[in-house]
This record gives sequence, structure tokens and C-alpha cells, in this order.
Amino acid sequence: MASRPLPRPLPPGPRRRDLAEIIAWAVDRAAKRSRLRALCFERGLTAQVMLRRRGVDSTLFYGIRPGSKMPLDAHVWVLDQGFDVTGTPPDGGYAILASFPPGREASGFRPC
Repeated sequence: MASRPLPRPLPPGPRRRDLAEIIAWAVDRAAKRSRLRALCFERGLTAQVMLRRRGVDSTLFYGIRPGSKMPLDAHVWVLDQGFDVTGTPPDGGYAILASFPPGREASGFRPC
């Protein structure tokens, strides 16, 4: 679902960045007002689907933090050309398990 083909890719530029910012705002706003659980996984998947439907070739990352005190410290975030759409961890301490579409990398993060 997070790797669906783009209807028509949007080129880099102000319109693309504006769409990413609006969707980031909308997802954050909806998550705060929702009665349902809206953590990083739900936010990330929602933002990714909304962006890709509009032709923005963003990337959803799923990662874990090795050596965490928690049994499994997992996190999901979405980037579009280096722009934090939702959930990017500030310290980059997560190892990437998967990216959607597959094979993409994020600077500051290491592959697992």
C-alpha cells in the first residue's frame, strides 16, 4: 500500500514542498483530535498514502533502535527529499529495517 505507483510524479519545487507541508499538518492535526490510536505507524502510513496519491514520491521508513532498554523499540517516519513529513527521530539512532518503496536510504540512519 505504501509503495503504490505514482499517478504522475510531481517534479521538485515549491508545489511539492507545499503539498508535503499541508499533509504533514493535516496528519498531525487529525492524530491529535482522533479518539482512535494514532501513533507513528498510523501517522506514517496515512501521510505516505496521501502523498503518493498526489504524485509526491516520498519514502516511509520502518526502523528499530538497537540496544534499547525496551524489548522492541520500533518507529515509523516519512521523508520527502529530506523534508520531515512525520515522525523523523531527531537523533538518527534507528536502524532501518524496511523502506517503502523498497531500497531507499535516509541520511543519518544506518541499514540493519
